[in-house]
Amino acid sequence: MMGGYCVYSAGRVFALVCDDTLFLKTSPETLHLFRDKTTRAYPGSKNTCQANAEWLEDREKLSGFVHYTLARLPVTKPKRPLPGK
Repeated sequence: MMGGYCVYSAGRVFALVCDDTLFLKTSPETLHLFRDKTTRAYPGSKNTCQANAEWLEDREKLSGFVHYTLARLPVTKPKRPLPGK
């Protein structure tokens, strides 16, 4: 079970913060960019890798990666209204 925080943009989760560590969502197009491809945000999590240390020191690189990732994440489906509302 996750015990951290989700980071959203445009209604899509692109990162998780667990145990003071930033984990970014991955896709087949982005996986090669990560140094550590085995560490996960929490047991059982999928499609997340720990952010490379140099990304945390360079706002431009991290921002670029986030934009690149968001462009490749599927668009979330709109939630259906609850009955009676």
